[in-house]
Amino acid sequence: MKKLLIAESFPLAANVLAQQFSDEWDVRICVNNIDTVEAIQQQTPDALIVSQKLSSPDACTILATCFPILPPTILVMTPSATQRDLLILSRWGVDCIFEVPCDFKQVKLTLNLLHESHSITARRVAQHLRILGILAGGNGYYSLLSSICLFRQDMTQQLHNDVYCKIAQETGVDERSIEKGIRTLIRNAWQKRDPKIWARYFPVNEHGDVACPKNKEFIMCLAQLV
Repeated sequence: MKKLLIAESFPLAANVLAQQFSDEWDVRICVNNIDTVEAIQQQTPDALIVSQKLSSPDACTILATCFPILPPTILVMTPSATQRDLLILSRWGVDCIFEVPCDFKQVKLTLNLLHESHSITARRVAQHLRILGILAGGNGYYSLLSSICLFRQDMTQQLHNDVYCKIAQETGVDERSIEKGIRTLIRNAWQKRDPKIWARYFPVNEHGDVACPKNKEFIMCLAQLV
């Protein structure tokens, strides 16, 4: 069975999160940096989730101490993340950063997708999403990540009839809500965009800026990149 290590200082939150994974993962909970580092070194878990609500557990301390024997899949949950935080955590190999509060089901779906056989694609997509300022936590994040991975497998697919339909069957969320969630994520990130970064991905208009891409434009662009 796959081994998951959860670093979370609040027992109630840790237990609720652990319950999401208990059917597919062998879960261990640690409440501070020392226990987490020891568990990584001794048990070599397949995945790590660090819930960074306070100073401990601290993701950067844990990752720096354990490098280079880190788990292949790493998620960080935090109340807020600056661009500096994103840069530092990305350098330590963090695959995905969730802004809390967030839906633990989305955390599970995202972790499983990152850890599957085609996880290299998912991790590359997650990296590009971070660069564009799109963090996990919103209801549309898993749908966006999964849409890009699915579309990359066959770019002749239709978003509504094929891609969104598959995600709807998996998550129980209707296709219209999936489309809306993805659109909201893209629009929110675009409104806070760094024009120079977005210009690396999307066409620049006559005003020297990037128009907000539609869902299909965004998904197709990233699918082609990875």
